[in-house]
Amino acid sequence: MARTLTDEDIEAIARRVAELIGRGAASPRTIDAGAIYSVEEAAALTAMHTDTLRRKLRTGMITGSRRTGEWRIRGAELLKLA
Repeated sequence: MARTLTDEDIEAIARRVAELIGRGAASPRTIDAGAIYSVEEAAALTAMHTDTLRRKLRTGMITGSRRTGEWRIRGAELLKLA
């Protein structure tokens, strides 16, 4: 049998959802055009998979540099993806 939600139930649900959204990993961060990011950092900022970013780097869709085997990407390049 289905239960009818009261106003208090709805308010409690709304508070819980707001709490979860507030500390979620998807909190927006701004990309600094002058900063240099690792692939992992860039993936988090752009909501792309790390493999997708590496493929874009290898194929020249975005530019980056490799130092000590790890890609580094300027924030200005990430802004081009937006």
